[in-house]
Amino acid sequence: MAITQADGEYTMALRVTDTVGSQDIFEFPDPVTISGASSSQGDWWCFGRDPHNTSDSLAVGPGAYSLKWSYFNGSLLPSTLNSCVYGNNGVIYIPSALGYLFAVRPDGSLKWQSAYLGGTVYSTPAIAEDGSIYVVNNLSHLYKVDSLNGTATLVNSTPTNGYCGSPALGPDGTIYWGDGNGYLNAVNPDGSSKWRYYMGGFADYSTPAVRATDGILTVYIINTGQARLYRIDDLGQGSPYFRYTTADSLGQQYGSPVCDSGNKVYCGNYGQGRIYVFTDTGAGFSSYYCQIEGTSHYRPYYGTVAIRESAIETEVYWVGYGGYLCKCIDSGSAIYMQWRTASLGGYYHYITPCIDAVGQIFVAGDSNRIHCFDSSGEVIWRSVLLPSDLLTCSLANDGTLYTVDESRHLHAIGGP
Repeated sequence: MAITQADGEYTMALRVTDTVGSQDIFEFPDPVTISGASSSQGDWWCFGRDPHNTSDSLAVGPGAYSLKWSYFNGSLLPSTLNSCVYGNNGVIYIPSALGYLFAVRPDGSLKWQSAYLGGTVYSTPAIAEDGSIYVVNNLSHLYKVDSLNGTATLVNSTPTNGYCGSPALGPDGTIYWGDGNGYLNAVNPDGSSKWRYYMGGFADYSTPAVRATDGILTVYIINTGQARLYRIDDLGQGSPYFRYTTADSLGQQYGSPVCDSGNKVYCGNYGQGRIYVFTDTGAGFSSYYCQIEGTSHYRPYYGTVAIRESAIETEVYWVGYGGYLCKCIDSGSAIYMQWRTASLGGYYHYITPCIDAVGQIFVAGDSNRIHCFDSSGEVIWRSVLLPSDLLTCSLANDGTLYTVDESRHLHAIGGP
């Protein structure tokens, strides 16, 4: 007889009967996850939600402010490019700058805390389809963490200096990240090196964007030191193929590239005050841009743009250094400024907006508040003052919005 059970975590017990009819019951020590999904990934499972770094969720976020719960842990210290990612069972995975990864259940209870990951974790983890969670520390050491119990294994140790970008995953499970020594690293799921490509400079704040087109797996990454966008094709084991880079330095380029569903790559730029649209022609990059007029506080700093595509245009959102949410429209051949909000208060060095399935835009940051706007820039809601500055927020499958504050709280925000 088939038994149907909803996805979720359950306390399990096994009744055993021997040949003479004696019985015993074995109770599983940990909750067991049941899922009919083919992948262990939630909708938002890596930096920027998906391999294109769009920050455009399929979930509908809260239409009104309501704090579901807050979870405190003294070792849960956020940093720079950290944000939450989610499994398909709703478990929230949160990196800590103190060198740990946390798993918290949707009810706010701790599932596990990993062992020390060998260094500071500035970046966002990535969840593979089999449930493995990949984390890169500040030494460019790659850890594989078991999503069931938090067991952490060092699988690749390639030394570097300074920050490292968040890991990105290819469709075959390859893990990509840039490092402070100017390399783009490609590592197989078992931790063995697939290849390393030396760009020079350093690529320590940029998370790669990965696109698969016509059987070609392409990785885009911004070399922060050179302020150039690179295209590198993955041709298999030991075979990176450098295609091309932008011809000129873009000047103070700190965010990550964002791909659309076609052949465009979007980059926010602080040094020149521009939102670039690069078209990958297959022979090089052509480009056009929106010039951000006015104070440098309108320009994106370390944050990355978020995009939402439609049949006729692409909406591009970013948060300026001085706390201004801004929107551009890419018509397909030109990009122009549409609106900018008043300052949200504080300085938003590392913040990326989060877009939900109905076009609501969520921003958390230095104002100690979460802000929700509609696509015309009108305020839908603002949170109450939370204990301290907040990091980039993201959405779980059920539409709950999560963010972490610098006072070491994880906040779950839901609507009525």
